[in-house]
Amino acid sequence: APNHPATQLSLRDVNAYADWAGKRLPTEKEWTWAASQSGHYPNFPWGKEMVPNGKYPGNWWQGPFPYADNVLDGFPGIAPVKSFPPAANGLYDISGNVWEWTATQKTATKESVIKGGSFLCSTSYCTGFDFNQRQLTPGDSGLNHLGGRLVR
Repeated sequence: APNHPATQLSLRDVNAYADWAGKRLPTEKEWTWAASQSGHYPNFPWGKEMVPNGKYPGNWWQGPFPYADNVLDGFPGIAPVKSFPPAANGLYDISGNVWEWTATQKTATKESVIKGGSFLCSTSYCTGFDFNQRQLTPGDSGLNHLGGRLVR
């Protein structure tokens, strides 16, 4: 859908698009710095609480994964871009919805670091929406919950 994030992109796909657009992937450190609002928040782009005032600020799985998603955030799968308010620095969807490639690689395995978590992350399984979490995945992965964010 045109208002959904681009997904199912391998690292090569994202880098090719970045080259064409005159941009690049952020490093893991750059991504985390932006997500933490320049280091102001330890876990979430919107503050210290995962769900401030009982309102979900991002799209992830609520309930025991993979058995029951209670859909408390309003989306049973990928949410359209900008479905949630932006972080203080103007970034939308930096936590949850879809994982994001970074330019950082683990040298020994040549896997790339992905950040941000996805709609499939749950407190009972994966807390990738906490930006201190890191996930490694092979560069040829093209998952329905993995996309990218570019920087200039």
